[in-house]
Amino acid sequence: LKEVETHGLNGMYVAPSASSPLLWHGLLFVRSGDYRGGVFKFSVQLPESYPDGGLVPSVFFHPAVFHPMVDMVTGELCTKHVFAKWRRQVNSIAELLAHVRLVFYKVDAENAANPEAALLYTRERDAFRKRAAESVEFCWQRLQRHDSTQRSDAVTFLPTLLEGPQLQEALSVLLRSNADVQEADGVGQEREGAASPTPVYHGQGLSWVQPGTAVPFSLADS
Repeated sequence: LKEVETHGLNGMYVAPSASSPLLWHGLLFVRSGDYRGGVFKFSVQLPESYPDGGLVPSVFFHPAVFHPMVDMVTGELCTKHVFAKWRRQVNSIAELLAHVRLVFYKVDAENAANPEAALLYTRERDAFRKRAAESVEFCWQRLQRHDSTQRSDAVTFLPTLLEGPQLQEALSVLLRSNADVQEADGVGQEREGAASPTPVYHGQGLSWVQPGTAVPFSLADS
């Protein structure tokens, strides 16, 4: 967990389950690209033999996201092309989480768990963007809906306690603190006509966590 905290996973919040150290709950805020504005809930299931045995931890989105690398039935993210076998001295949870974040900024359609999404991404990009936007909205609506069947220690949303002038002041402070964020983590967008992706990070929206809890808050762009 300490390694994850120092890894600089901007826009991602994770915490081990209170019931088992082998289950982690997470939330990912996507701030640019085809999934811009997305707030995706996910979990990481570590194998019983972790970190030995060679088995790779499994990542599941709740609900499933329309993405070439996400199985729409199980919500599982395909990671086998990056982590064919878990190597204790080489791989880490922080590295896995960085990959989870990266797939929403650099979409890979070659290692597809969702053939429909992969086909749209490669042949009908506008249609893909539309489906991605619909998935962003669907996942956001599900996040705000109370689910009595979810685990009690899962990441949940609560209404902000700030209103009116207090909320505006808090947001002004956050905006000022984010104003100079550029090239934060080398994740950028491809520009038309460019020879290679430009590693520039453009922050969009705000997200923060109430101290002492795993409860994230988010402000959508206006």
